[in-house]
Amino acid sequence: MYNKIYNIFKNNPNKSYKIKHLLEILNLSGSNYNKVKGAVYKLIRDKKIVKDNKKFSLNEDNSLIKGKLQMHKRGFGFVIPFDENIDDIYIPPMKLNQALDGDKVEVKEEYYRGKREGKIVNIIERAYEYIVGTYVNGLLEPIEENLPKEIKLKGRLNEEYEEKVVKAKIISYDPLRCKVSQILGEYDDPEIDDEIIINKFNLKKNFPEISDNYYERLEKRYDRELKNRKDYTDKLTFTIDPSDAKDNDDAVSLEKTDNGWTLYVHIADVSFFVEEGSPLDDIAYQRGYSAYLIDKFLPMLPLKVTRDFCSLRKGPEKLAITVKMDLDYQGELVSKKIDLSKVKIDKVFSYRQVYEIINNNNDEYPLEWKQNLIEMKNVAKKLNINRLQKGAVDFEREELKIELDENKNVKDVYPKKRNWSHKLIEEFMIKANETVSSFLEKTDRESIFRIHEKPSNKKLKEFKKLLEVFNIKTKNISIDQIRKVLKKISDTPYESYLKVQLLKSMKQARYSYYNIGHYGLQSESYTHFTSPIRRYPDLLIHRIIKGRKFKKDYLRRTTKYLSEVERNTERAERESYNIKILRYINNQPDDKEYEGLILNDDVDKLAIELINYQVGGIAYNRNVNLNRDEIYPGEIVKVKVIFVDPIYKILELKV
Repeated sequence: MYNKIYNIFKNNPNKSYKIKHLLEILNLSGSNYNKVKGAVYKLIRDKKIVKDNKKFSLNEDNSLIKGKLQMHKRGFGFVIPFDENIDDIYIPPMKLNQALDGDKVEVKEEYYRGKREGKIVNIIERAYEYIVGTYVNGLLEPIEENLPKEIKLKGRLNEEYEEKVVKAKIISYDPLRCKVSQILGEYDDPEIDDEIIINKFNLKKNFPEISDNYYERLEKRYDRELKNRKDYTDKLTFTIDPSDAKDNDDAVSLEKTDNGWTLYVHIADVSFFVEEGSPLDDIAYQRGYSAYLIDKFLPMLPLKVTRDFCSLRKGPEKLAITVKMDLDYQGELVSKKIDLSKVKIDKVFSYRQVYEIINNNNDEYPLEWKQNLIEMKNVAKKLNINRLQKGAVDFEREELKIELDENKNVKDVYPKKRNWSHKLIEEFMIKANETVSSFLEKTDRESIFRIHEKPSNKKLKEFKKLLEVFNIKTKNISIDQIRKVLKKISDTPYESYLKVQLLKSMKQARYSYYNIGHYGLQSESYTHFTSPIRRYPDLLIHRIIKGRKFKKDYLRRTTKYLSEVERNTERAERESYNIKILRYINNQPDDKEYEGLILNDDVDKLAIELINYQVGGIAYNRNVNLNRDEIYPGEIVKVKVIFVDPIYKILELKV
């Protein structure tokens, strides 16, 4: 059947056929429909034919472009090619060929009235198996804005589902049809917020059962391994983390020397407990990262492994990989050594405790500890100065802390303040990551790098125009000018917004099997080594340090996969935040006023960000009581909230 059908296409290269036409040509009855359909779709998978709506034709073009479809809510899309040297391809609605947002596709380039566009001819991999949405009169209204507004559901009307948030399985892509598989909860119930996120982004919530024998074997191996490790248990060693930290990847030690300092960065040796190819390793690889939602923590590894074995907490000796760095009095690296070590944590500090100690507001700890922490801050400052002099840029925007009550409603929102208790750990981790990366690059082992490419001139010019809206003039956007701009906007109402826009103008940092440096950090060689409990790339780096030699093709595939998983996790975390913030705003008095930053002025509406909440809304002309001719992007205005839909991320404002 396969060859017979293929011969029809080969003998008629300019024709296209529906499956019913193929049945007629082959002189087959309708009972053979599924058999013919199966052969046709195998020909598609084998790249022998392509699909265009409901017709199929010979694939004569071997220059199809592979990429990922990114839909726009207006119905068109763009395919982002996997080959970064190819520009994005515009896909008009009539040439989507039933592809959905996020699908991996093959595109045929075409030109219409002299303009480049594309037609999707094959769907390589579907992004969605399930869709989360609201059940309304037998239809599914997806939460994802880039999916169709309504999708037909299989089955009769069910009053039990009405106005509830449900998870529906896709049973047909052409036409798109779904079937309800799970009720997530009531639309206005804040307890379902993170459940929506987990299901929407296909995050893993539960772990398969790991046998007690596995943990018992870890205990025995752990006891034997301690005897073979470089002993750093005599060093004064601190773990410094948030007070609500879920795990503790890192600890630090610092000693003064005749020529400067010796800095020790100890990282939990997760690779010892998570053996390559084990069930635990498969779990970690599939998840890729821990996800920190507002109400739920989804760890990459079971808590029994991370807390009982890996985390560097006060108590018995712990296994670590230690980067020992000798620094001169200017904070420059003189020599380095990487050891498989054992450490003993003297104290697990919170950032707040360290801040109080280094600012002489806490005397409950030994003087030696206080002096050591102050010396750490001094060394961190030197490392920071060295990085800034090389051109490094701090892209971090102010984070907001959300506190929930017992009903999962937001009871308070306030900014997280970064100070030198945070920065000293950041500087030490950056130095360790650079040191490990440059060390591995000089070995005969293939490695993983965290790369950040230089932004395109087009994107930088667009950002330069945006700065002019805020009366910030600059001749060019070099790395030095970016630093000056960030300094100029520091502590302004639009600092957070412009930092986000600057990040959008940059290419995203990602994992790679080859090294091109890290633009934002201005680092020649950088990797992620310091968080193996919550990031799988760090776990791979630990294995490479221990001598594991991976093939380049494996690292190419793995870095691509892990970069994609990272983006998905980040989007989930951001959306978890947005839902809770919008619920909080929805619960405020109707007459409450907010400060809003005008981001954009379209013909019929203003785009506005609520300054203290980092969330955007829309004010339509009918709700703008100011002269539109006197309103410009960059202005701060007083706004009130008209309508909020936290689940669908709608915030309508009145100016």
